[in-house]
Amino acid sequence: MKIIILGMQLASIVNFRGDLIRDLKAAGHEVVVISADLDPLWMPRFRELGVRMIEAPLKRTTMNPLRDLYFFLWLWRCLKREKPDCFFAFQVKAVGYGLPAAWLARVPKRAAMIEGLGMSFGKGDKMLLRLLARTVLTTLYATGLRTAHVLFFINPRDRDYFNRPLYLTPRTKVVLLDGIGLDLSHFIPSPMPTGPFTVLTIARTQIDKGLRVFAAGAKIIKAEHPEVRFIRLGGIETGMARIPLEEMQEWVNGGYYEDGGETTDIRPHIQAAHVVVLLSLFNEGLPRSLMEAMATSRPIIATNIPGSRETVVAGRNGFLIQPNDINAFAGAVRACLASPEKLAEMGAAGRQIAEERFDVRAINRRIITELEQL
Repeated sequence: MKIIILGMQLASIVNFRGDLIRDLKAAGHEVVVISADLDPLWMPRFRELGVRMIEAPLKRTTMNPLRDLYFFLWLWRCLKREKPDCFFAFQVKAVGYGLPAAWLARVPKRAAMIEGLGMSFGKGDKMLLRLLARTVLTTLYATGLRTAHVLFFINPRDRDYFNRPLYLTPRTKVVLLDGIGLDLSHFIPSPMPTGPFTVLTIARTQIDKGLRVFAAGAKIIKAEHPEVRFIRLGGIETGMARIPLEEMQEWVNGGYYEDGGETTDIRPHIQAAHVVVLLSLFNEGLPRSLMEAMATSRPIIATNIPGSRETVVAGRNGFLIQPNDINAFAGAVRACLASPEKLAEMGAAGRQIAEERFDVRAINRRIITELEQL
């Protein structure tokens, strides 16, 4: 069958849907991708997938209703022209606009994946804007999800949040997955590095990723252990809840952490780290960066929030701390520094958990079976 996959960011399609696209092709299906935000950095990786791309006329972070309306009409016409057998959407606007457009275009099979509620459903800075965005997104979801045949969730909290009459109809099938999966032959166990103790976070520059906690905790630890390295990798956020670049530059200039920017291959950076952290404040699906760290045999430090907490067995493969707790983060790093002999043991436990739960082949087989049986 012909399947159209809609996402709002090319990097996410390559990183999070790339293995699914390969497995769909291997199963004999034709795949076409519709995406906005075609970052040139990720185009070579996308071309390796060997599927056709259609560029969408919308930015992921726009809040202009006229542009959104234009995108909806454009997408409806695109789907009528392409005549896919199945439509699959992920990310908020892709789900909210894509499913109704696919319904109007009479696409026979319609599916969506909910990967987390997003920063609009969180708490913190710019609450008025968050509430406004939450109202818009709730309306989008309420409209879109009613037209879906199957919804994939990657953590139980999000499934429970959406399992209300406002959103779902009796014919909508709900499937709970163990994350989006990871290619465990691509991310392989690696011995602990021999260089300076390194703490790595992989996060975009948005407030909800906890980078302010990361910087403040780094400042505390570096006052005690100047040789410890703290590194951030990830893209620059342009949405409403972004951290100002000037503030981030102050952290770098102050020597709290190093900023490595965005990369299309995270593996050597994880291999060079002793511990990988994600200090999100609210609303994760099931973080890929933590799964990648586990598959590479690295212990992790994560916040005790839905999605992130599902990756940590406290004391076995990492540490769970409360969101926004700078002292707890510093304490977890101190514990790693105090017992370096345990890091490899915790990393091996993380790899075992990844093999048991996060194998992308098994997860993709389940997704493809559900799509084929619609």
